Amino acid sequence: MNKRIWLLSVTAIFLLIAKPVLADAPCVDADIRITPDHKAVLFKVNLPNDVRALRLADFDGYRRSQLWLSEDDSATVTDAALTPTHARSMQASMNVSENLDRIDRVYPPFLRFSDGTVAVDSALYRANSDSPSLCAHFIPAPGEEVAGFGTVTTKALTLPPQASSGYVAFGTPRIDRRFGVTIVSDRGIPAWALDQVARAIPHIAHFYSNYLGPITLPTVFFYSQPSDSADTDYHGERLPESITLGLIGNGWRQPDTQKADKLIAFVAHEVFHAWNAANGMHPADDESNLAVEGGAEFAKILATAEQQKQNQSAWWAGVSDALNRCLLELPTRGSLSDGHLGHGMLPYDCGVPVMLVIGAANDPQRPGEGFFLAWKQLIQRKRDATDRSYRWTDLVMSSADPKIVQTLEAAVRQDQAYSTAIVRALNLAGFKLQPVSNASSEEREAINGKWMAAFMAQDCHGRISFWKKPNGFLLDHPLPSCSNLSAGKIVVSLAGEAFATSQPPQLASAIYSQCATGHEASAAYDDGSSASLACPVTPPVLPQFVEILAYKHP
Repeated sequence: MNKRIWLLSVTAIFLLIAKPVLADAPCVDADIRITPDHKAVLFKVNLPNDVRALRLADFDGYRRSQLWLSEDDSATVTDAALTPTHARSMQASMNVSENLDRIDRVYPPFLRFSDGTVAVDSALYRANSDSPSLCAHFIPAPGEEVAGFGTVTTKALTLPPQASSGYVAFGTPRIDRRFGVTIVSDRGIPAWALDQVARAIPHIAHFYSNYLGPITLPTVFFYSQPSDSADTDYHGERLPESITLGLIGNGWRQPDTQKADKLIAFVAHEVFHAWNAANGMHPADDESNLAVEGGAEFAKILATAEQQKQNQSAWWAGVSDALNRCLLELPTRGSLSDGHLGHGMLPYDCGVPVMLVIGAANDPQRPGEGFFLAWKQLIQRKRDATDRSYRWTDLVMSSADPKIVQTLEAAVRQDQAYSTAIVRALNLAGFKLQPVSNASSEEREAINGKWMAAFMAQDCHGRISFWKKPNGFLLDHPLPSCSNLSAGKIVVSLAGEAFATSQPPQLASAIYSQCATGHEASAAYDDGSSASLACPVTPPVLPQFVEILAYKHP
């Protein structure tokens, strides 16, 4: 994926100073506290007399000038500094009454839980390197706590200037300590989900630590953001000092087996980042997310299989599903290493088969151990290194077959080579594959979406805007100028094939049949009405799905 929350309120702002820092210079105190109504986080700092402004480190994705307001006009706020307007004392506030719109693959500056707890990203208050350092004091409201960096206290939580980034929460959340990890939970989360996560974290952390060493993650923030929809979405972020697990939508209210499995898989992915993003480790470039996120996805498959006492066939099924999702997400031009994908747009699923092949190449008899050993050695090498960045190729051990490695490199870096080269790499590593015609529910939804997008682009002059629903696609309202599609309706079938039940070959065959005779295909709505749509000039290119049947090391 490619490709980063919670408690009551408090997110103030730390700032920096426009002067070189002396080695023995004391830090400047910055108070960060929540208002009693939990609607704003206040930052207050007194500048030394010889400092003109507090200069701040970059904060990716969100702009301080749009987040902070100096209501008493004591400071001028920009993205990179706070400058006093008259006296030395400055105050700025941040509205935390509701969550911000998310920017994909960017850490939110704060997260508001459903119980009113607010968690703020400490990086928001970090001084720039050319400024005096800040000592940030996160101060709870009376009768409440602050939680973060492995600490829960009713007093001020003070972070030294050299502290890594992590979330700090204000409020009265639920606190659990399991396997050396402090779990700060939203009291609005359904009891069944709280129980699942509280039991899963120590089990999964123990599984990973057996291969990778002790966990060093101080705090997990587990929060809920209800919505008007019945969706079961989630968001996870990993900062050096915290992991956040967010449940989005009202679909999590009632438990079932599928939701429980989805939740455990989510936890297993995020907890792996406690190791592969520890000690400041980070991807060297977007291509490296094949290891960062692909590694977490593959580790999730191994961890959930172990927890459910499944054998290696569960590994093969999980990797096959990831590979097929990747084939649907592949760019239509270029390679996975090309810059045209855009920052953070590398399909994370594409890293899963790469990780499996690397594990098998490192240890042909035990691919799982070969995967974990590669990570353990990489983590050890980077622990005291000046450069903490890494690439997916850093996981390849010297004993790996060069032919397999070269084929993997071709899959990632050669133009339009992934779909064929990754299958070739799997074969070279000893995996037996076969093509499949029936798609999983996720794969079917993705293919249905490609067809819907193609018809909508044709009907709406290149514009596409719809939402996935269990039985089809809700056309956005208002729509751009479309010829036949009706805004606010749900399209449930194309060419007589229902999205909810049709397999990709049957859907494609029915569409091609209608388009060949009349250059139009029928679309049915959930209210019984229908529309005739012009067939797309460029229909979607659909991949050949495969499944891994068995493994026999060369």
